Order: sequence, then C-alpha cells, then structure tokens
Amino acid sequence: MFYPHPEVMLPVWKIALSALALTGISMAAVVWRRRIPYLFVGWFWYMGMLVPVIGLVQICLFAMADRFTYLLQIGLYISLTWGIAQITAAWRHRRLALGVISVFVLFVFMALAWRQTLYWRDNETIWLHTLACTSNNYFAEHGLGSEYANRGQIDAAITHFQRALAINPDYQIAHYSLGVVLARRGQIDEAIAHFRKAVEIKPNFTEAHINLAIVMVSCGQVDEAIHHFKKALEIKPGYAVVHNNLGIALASRGQIEEAIMHFRRAVEIKPD
Repeated sequence: MFYPHPEVMLPVWKIALSALALTGISMAAVVWRRRIPYLFVGWFWYMGMLVPVIGLVQICLFAMADRFTYLLQIGLYISLTWGIAQITAAWRHRRLALGVISVFVLFVFMALAWRQTLYWRDNETIWLHTLACTSNNYFAEHGLGSEYANRGQIDAAITHFQRALAINPDYQIAHYSLGVVLARRGQIDEAIAHFRKAVEIKPNFTEAHINLAIVMVSCGQVDEAIHHFKKALEIKPGYAVVHNNLGIALASRGQIEEAIMHFRRAVEIKPD
C-alpha cells in the first residue's frame, strides 16, 4: 500500500551500484543493438517509461508504488520474449516445449495474482501486509491504528499511533488521531498535548483545532477553546457545526450578541 520515502537516508553504496548497473546495461544495449535489437528496444522502453515515476518531481509522501511498474515492465517482457525465441531457435520440439512452459508460467502468475488479492480483502489485512513488506512505515502504522480505532479497539489503536510517532515525531495526523482516541478514553491532558502538537506542526489543521477546542471546553478552558474555534473558522469559514459550538462557548461566557451571530451563521449554512 505504501513504501516510505527514504529522503536523504539512501546509502551511497546503493546509489553507486544502481548507477553502475543502469550504465552497464544501457551501454550493452547500445553496443549490441544490431545483434540483439530486442534488448535495445525493451531496455529503453523500460528506462523511458520509468522516468516520470522515479521522483525527479516528488508529488506524494511515498517512494514508489507497485502500479508504477505495470507499463514499464512491458519493455522487460519484450526483451525476455524475443531473447527466449532466439535462444530456443534450434530446439527440436520448440513449439510444444514453449507452449507447455508458457501454460505453466501463466498458472503460476494466476496463483500469485489470486494470493495478492487476498491482502486487499480488508483494511487490517492490507496494513499488516504493508508493515510486513516495509520498515519504518509510519503511514502504515497510522493506517492500522485508524482501523483499530474505527473498530473500538482503543488500546491497539494507541499502540500503533505511538509507533507511527516513534518513527516520525512530526507526523501531525498521528498526533491528531492519538489525541482523538485518548480523549475517548478520558485522558484529556494527554489528548490536549497531542492536539496542540498537531496544530503546532500544521497551523491550518482544521480538525485538530476543533477537537482541541472541544476537549478544552470539557475541562473548563473555555477562553482558549474559543480561540481555537475561531481559528478553525478562519481556515474553513463555512463549517456550520463549528459556528454552533463557538456560539455555545461564547454564550457560556456571556458574550450573547456574538453567540447569536454564530448561531445565525450556522443555520444560514445548514438550515436543517
């Protein structure tokens, strides 16, 4: 599901070996292009199709994705198919042998594909599989924690949110999610600390401001709650529920006119 980006953590030896392999195969494909044209075509198909997905422009958090390989692998299969055809040209029962081998390979691939689909039957399975296939995967730890939180398995959810933060302490969504489950468990002070951290990392994190305000109201810190409700509305002015909650908080402080204004705005946005 998700391969964590190594950022600046790639070992120099991996970069050097990769560069050596790419250069060596590319030079061989060019030098032998007349004798082995299918290597030239297949390899440069592969290399060309790889360029848009190797992260020259990083567009998401992940390092790579399985789906990125689908089209570019056609080039490798071109090289493989024509290579086998050339190598087996002198075989006595070539058509029969290759036919049998092809059917066998097809069935192996079918079995592997069926097995792969089993990992996608539910959220827990795919996140557990992702964690088994990768390391330091804060995104998958958070995904699994969210699944457990949705099921009401709060202790398991807390464990995985904490693991996500141990890997990436600045992952604001994990701070927010941990705050939510801690609040559900009644651990208000800890929840507030994580909501504060979430908005510190990402000041325009609307949901974190809202939840921070709600738990602050519950423990009597109404003035600061009002500040965070207002901050949430600066980011997302059309949030009817927040106007309503802010109205309640303002009314509790005796700021009736301002409370009425927010109640009016709430029913204007959401008449029902």
